[in-house]
Amino acid sequence: MQKTLQRVKQLIGQRQVGVQIDPQAFERYAVTSVPSVVLTHQGDECGAASCPASGFVKATGDVSLDYVLERFAQIPKSAAEANRRLQTLRGHP
Repeated sequence: MQKTLQRVKQLIGQRQVGVQIDPQAFERYAVTSVPSVVLTHQGDECGAASCPASGFVKATGDVSLDYVLERFAQIPKSAAEANRRLQTLRGHP
């Protein structure tokens, strides 16, 4: 984990950015490649070790967060949360 943290610091330099590294999330959301964006569905139970595929949506690849959230907003089960986060991202809380 120390090597990872050092490398992240090198990548972001002096920029003020938020970074979250959660090794357990890779298993919980079946992340096999990065970058990945995961949005959980409210009300679905995701345990500490795993989350059923019906409990979240995931996108993997080099795409913007706007793009991913717009796609998630087209999925009925994730639409409300995706739209809420999209509005926040665009500066409309």
